[in-house]
Amino acid sequence: MPVKTLLKPTIKRLFDSAAKSEIFAHHLYQHIGNQLQRLGMFGSQKYFLHESAEEITHYQKLADFVNDMGDVLSVPEVEKITITIKTIGDALEAAYKAAKAEYAQYQDQTQKASYSLQRSMGFNPFAASCIDLNSMPSI
Repeated sequence: MPVKTLLKPTIKRLFDSAAKSEIFAHHLYQHIGNQLQRLGMFGSQKYFLHESAEEITHYQKLADFVNDMGDVLSVPEVEKITITIKTIGDALEAAYKAAKAEYAQYQDQTQKASYSLQRSMGFNPFAASCIDLNSMPSI
């Protein structure tokens, strides 16, 4: 018997996009760890390999949720990582830029998901912006 998904296609696409971010971060941190190992920075390597493993757990949490909703999360292809790490500063800068971009993406996805949910429930954001809830009488 086929399982019916509980996720709207727009929401499923947001989850797939989040999955790509998590897989990319996993690969990036793995790459940085490998570069740091080459430089003999074994403590920093260990840190980034741990972060890489964490990103996979984030991906799996998304996959578990999407599966619970009757769908399957994609395992996306990610672009090849070619940056060369020469210093710990390079490593931290690359990781910071990636984390900042991922955070911005999650903020954007949350806003899109919220809007999609509101629309599906008949909520009209324009009408709501015209109502001053502070002026409503108490019940």
